[in-house]
Order: sequence, then structure tokens, then C-alpha cells
Amino acid sequence: MAPVRRWFTPLLILVTVAPLQAMAPVSAMTKGKLAYRLGNYESAERLFAEATGRGEASEAALWQGRAAWRLGHSEAALGAWRVAAGTPTSREEAEGALATARDQLFGLTSALDRYGAMRLAGDGGPGATPEDWRTLAAEFDGLAGAAGGSLVGRRAALLAADALARAGDNTEATARFEAQAGRHSAIADWVLWRLAAVDAGQAARHLTALIERHPDSPLRMEARVMLAERTKDPVRARRILEAVVMEGGRKPAAERALYLLAQQNGGRQALLQRYWNTYPEGRWLDDVVRDLAQRPGLTPDTRYRIGSYFFFKSEYALAAEHFARVNSPMADYRRGRSYWGLDQLDRAVATLKAVVGRDRSLTGKAWLTIGQIEGQRGRWGAAVAAYHKAASFGGEAGVTARAKLAKAYREQGESARAKALERAILVQYPWSEEATNIAWADFIGAIRTRRFQDALVAGRRLATHNPHHAYGLAAQYWIGRIHEKMGRRQQAVGTYRALIGRSPTSYYGWRATFRDRVLSGRGADPWFATVPGRTVADLPVRYTDLLGPEERALAGGAGGSPLPREMREWPEAVRELLFLRQFEVAGANIGSGASPNLRAWLSLLQHRYAEAIQQERGEPRLSYPLGYAPLLLAAARRHGIDPLLLAALVREESRFDPRAKSWVGATGLAQLMPFTAEWVVKQVPDVTGRPLTDPHANLQLGAWYLGHTHRTFDGASALAVAAYNGGPGAVARWRRGFQGDLDEWVESIPYNETRLYVKKVFASYWNYQRLYGRG
Repeated sequence: MAPVRRWFTPLLILVTVAPLQAMAPVSAMTKGKLAYRLGNYESAERLFAEATGRGEASEAALWQGRAAWRLGHSEAALGAWRVAAGTPTSREEAEGALATARDQLFGLTSALDRYGAMRLAGDGGPGATPEDWRTLAAEFDGLAGAAGGSLVGRRAALLAADALARAGDNTEATARFEAQAGRHSAIADWVLWRLAAVDAGQAARHLTALIERHPDSPLRMEARVMLAERTKDPVRARRILEAVVMEGGRKPAAERALYLLAQQNGGRQALLQRYWNTYPEGRWLDDVVRDLAQRPGLTPDTRYRIGSYFFFKSEYALAAEHFARVNSPMADYRRGRSYWGLDQLDRAVATLKAVVGRDRSLTGKAWLTIGQIEGQRGRWGAAVAAYHKAASFGGEAGVTARAKLAKAYREQGESARAKALERAILVQYPWSEEATNIAWADFIGAIRTRRFQDALVAGRRLATHNPHHAYGLAAQYWIGRIHEKMGRRQQAVGTYRALIGRSPTSYYGWRATFRDRVLSGRGADPWFATVPGRTVADLPVRYTDLLGPEERALAGGAGGSPLPREMREWPEAVRELLFLRQFEVAGANIGSGASPNLRAWLSLLQHRYAEAIQQERGEPRLSYPLGYAPLLLAAARRHGIDPLLLAALVREESRFDPRAKSWVGATGLAQLMPFTAEWVVKQVPDVTGRPLTDPHANLQLGAWYLGHTHRTFDGASALAVAAYNGGPGAVARWRRGFQGDLDEWVESIPYNETRLYVKKVFASYWNYQRLYGRG
């Protein structure tokens, strides 16, 4: 009957309205009501809009809103109801309509939040079974039924289809998507995109329709790549991919097209190298390099480049294999260091000695590395001899060798010789990193022995000569602390405020802020206290900002902080897709001139947090994201730790990259060592069997272990964080008999890595606290 209704309804309107038109005058309002009751909402909306200018404004606006809402014209509907709400005769009905619309929009937003969380769960969360998706689809269906043909209803109907697809019910999902095709014109291309994904047998037809019907769609280029993948004609596929590479610049579709081209016919070496040159940090770079590494007939330059790739990934066996086939001093130098990384120490020393004399610029580095290897295995005589040889060649390696030599003398009990070498470094190489380290050790040693005047002299030298170095900032802070200890309140406040102005969000900038509060009578110093069970304020996105102005006003700005204006001003289709949590397709719309922060926001919304941090320019919410927020907050709550401390720890450990792996084997978001994880999983058995790259499992294990170190040290977070990195046994030794406050204890940590780790984690923690903390 549907085809009959298409001609019957307009005919009925004509038969009914035409006689009324002959019986003049019939008002636009009357015509509009009749059209509305007959289901001709387009005519009704137009007639009611006409009636608003003829003395029937309030009632006409009320009816105009009803017709527009039915048509999915949400902005027009809400605007009309707001007009009607301003008149006493229609206020009650208009306010009721607005309240219903608000409830429907809030219902959709709430369901979308669950949809987003379940999508995240698909990336390693604790659930999202097919039945979960079917339950969510039923909720979207309920919203679609209640909201009718409104935009809220259409959105809900599309998301119901999408949820069924994620449940694996592709046949039903296909039918639902096809039923909605054309009903939400702003994202009709996305509907075809999803149809291609769920209707495999007709994918080529749907992709072709997308390409032909939507020439301006940001998905068109991706669709062409997908079509090339599905075509059985290799010549046609190659032509499509070549065209995308030519047209696509550095868009993701062009990168994928080039990668696919390189894989055709067993892979083409020139295209593999072109991919590496074009996308040096590309998505498929690791696959490309490993593929290239297997090819015969590689040039020495390519071999060296492949060896260096594996060298910097700490895959030393592969690095050494490729360096061995390159005849150059640098290749041999890196091959020697690769053998060191493989703990093949004799082989490493022999290879490095072969470098000596071949290239003067590398000879000092080679002897320096030999000294480090010999020192590692306790051969002090050989180490000292190697350091002497390295020092004789000068340069950066020579300075480092002198510092290592001083350390070797000190460890052998020859403190006078060590001190003489350190004095020489300070005089001859005052701007070197080694001189800065020596000056810092002198400075902090003077503070510990309460030689405050000596410390002030050394500290001012450090702060003046190294204003942007970490030790320069540290020296300025400790000058303030010395003034405090000497009772010079005014000088201390001035020193702290100068440091805050220079580096407000650094570790020492925050410590200066807290000390300034104390001395100015504006609050206490929290030291390193954290807040277990803290309520976290806003998450860093407010999806309602992606809506039109009327819907945004209706939603009341509920949610997190506003998105950047440039994102809110994107075309309607892109904003709609972002509101519907379809982040992966929005990136196709980014042009080469987009700001770094816009790219960073899209990276964050797609849970690529490390990219967001790296791309960020002056936007703290991007630099300090609450990565995997639902999983992170749940883990912190379960194990009794401050969620912002866990966020800070994960940021510094892995930049929220669940696949991160350190050279020693620490894996995942919280960088757990496998042997530690084996023990901790016994305490959290519900994640047994999940890999350490699973975000849910890794956060649960990391949160338990951080809770354990807190319990070990009576809730002292500074000690707990140090123990997370350096081990509880080491922290217990460092704590034993220590005299001084927590500032001094942190500076006294003997492991450089752990000392810096504590500072980095707490600098992040205080920044997270500023952005998201309550209480």
C-alpha cells in the first residue's frame, strides 16, 4: 500500500483543501492544521510559518514546532516553541513540548554515553557482549518510537541499527539501515558506509552509491579504497589506489592506498620505501619495515636504515644482523652497541675496538662505550683505561668519559682523584650536562649538610647558567627553601613567585606554588598527599556543543568542558557524526591546514591519547587527558586510590598507549613487568587470562599494585609512587634513618630514574588536580 499512499495523500489534501480555498477566506492556520492532520508536514510547516505573520503568531508557532519536529527539523521546531512559550495563551503547551524534547534529547545522550563506553569496551573493556549490544539496540528502539520522525528519533533508529551490527546481527542491521536510508540526509553517506560494512554481499554496490551520490563526502576517498580492496580486477584496483594516492595528500585514505599498492603482487620494494619516506611514523610502518627487511638485494643505505629502525626499537638481534651487512664505521659502532644490548659483551667490545681509528668522530664514543661495558662487569682497570682513551679525543664523548672516570674513581674509594676530575670539568666545560650534574650534586650536598651560604652561591650559579634546565628550576626552588630555613620570608616569596612565572606547571613550579600559599597565609602545603575516592569533575568533552544552537540551549550545556570552536563550526554532517560518537570517520574531513589541536582532539576522541599529547599546542586538556576514563575511574575506585594519581602515573608510564613496551619488557598502560603481573593477577583473579595490552586488565593490575605500595607505606603517596618504580624494598632502605622533609627525601633518592619518576608523576598529578579535581 505504500506506493498508493504516496499519491493518495496529496490527492486527498487537494480534494479537501481546494473547496476550502474557493470559500474565501480560509486562513493559513486552518490550512496548516488540516495538512498536519493528513500527515503532510512539509506543507503544514510552511503554512504555519506563513500564519505567524498574520496575527496568529503564538498558536501558529506552537503548531509550526510540532510539524518541524515531526520532519526532523529540530532547530526550527525548538525555535518556534520558544516563541510560543513567550505568549500566555500557548505557554503551557509550548513548555510541555520543550520539556518532552529535552527528555528525549537527554535520553538519547545518556544512551550514547553507554554506546561510547561499550565501543571503548571493545578496545579492551570488561564487557560488551552481543547481548549487551542487543539490549542497547532495544533502548534506542524505544527512543525512536517515542520520538517519532524527529531528529532525535532518527538518530536513535540509526544507532539501533548500528548496535545490532555490533551484536553480529548483520541481516537485521542491514534491513534497519536500509529503512533509514535517506531519512537523515546530513549523514546519508555514513549510512551507506555502515551498510557496506554490515552487508558484505552488496558492499561494492553501497560503496559505489556513496561515491556517486555524495561527491563532497569526507568518506568518499575511504570508500574508493574499500572498493579497490573488494574488486576482483587487479588492474582496476591498482588504478583506483594510484588515483587516491595522487589526490589524497597525507590523508589516512591515501596512506592506506599506498600501503595496499605496496602489498600487491607480493609487495613492491620501491613502494615500500616510498611509504617509509612519506609516512615515517605511519600506521603500517612496522609491517612495511619488516617486509622490506626480508627482501634480497637491498642497498647498504637501506640496510643501515633498517638496522637503525630496529636499533631504536631495542630489537638488537635484528639490528645487528642488518648492520653486519653494511661496511661503515657507524654501522659497526651501532652493531657493537647492539651486542651490548644483547648482553654479548665480549663480542660488543671486539666490534667497538674495530671502530677505533676508522673514524675519529666515533673513536671517542667507541672507547666511552667500551668503558661502560667494562665497568658493568666490574673490570675497573679496563674501564678506567677506556675512559682515559675516550677523554683524550675530546668532544661530548670526552666530557662524558671524564665524568664516568670520576665516578669510577669514587666507587674505588679514590675520592680525591674523582673530585679533581669534577673540578676540571666545571672549569673546562662549564656549559656541559656533566658540569650541570656536578654543580647540582655540590648544591644539594651543601643543603643536606646545612651549609646554606655555600648552597646559595652554587644554586644561583645553576639558576643563572641553566635557566631552562631541570636543575636550573630546581636550584631556584631550593634557593627559596633556603631563604625559608634562614627565616627570610620576603626573599623566599619573591624567589617562589619568579619560579611560578617561569614554569607554573612543572614539578618545581607547583612546589613553589604550595610554599607561596603557606608563606602568604593563603593555605597549607599538601606536600604529596592524594585523595582516594576523589570525585572527578568534568571529562574533557561536552558532546552537546556539537549540536545546533537550539538543541544546545535545550541540553543546557550538560557534560564536560566545551570543545574547541573550530570543531563546533565544522559542517553539520561532521558535527552530527561526532555527536553520534562516530569519531573514526571524522578524521577524513581534516585538511592539511587544520590546526594541531584539532588533530589532537580527534586523536583523543578516538582514544589515541599518545598522539593527542604529542600534537597538543597550549591546550592542557589535551596534554593531560583522562585516557580510558571509564576503565581508569573504575580501577581507582575499586582499589582505593586517587584516580588522578593513577591517571598521572599512566600518563608518565605509557602516554596511555596500551601497546607500549619498554626495553626491559614492562608492558601496557601501567607498564607492568610480566613477573609482577603474574603475582598481582592472583590478587585480581577476574582479569586472569587477559593480555597485559588489554586496557581494562592492565589498569586493574596497575591500580592494585599502586594501592599495595600505598598500604605498604601507610598511605604516603610519595613513597608509594617511588616504590612503584624502584621497588618497595629499595624505598624502605632509603627511608630508614632519613632526617628531613619530603622535599629533601625526594631529592635524596639514589636512583636517578626513580627520583625523576616521582617528580614527573607528581607534576602530572597536580596538573590533573587543577583540571579535574574536586576536593
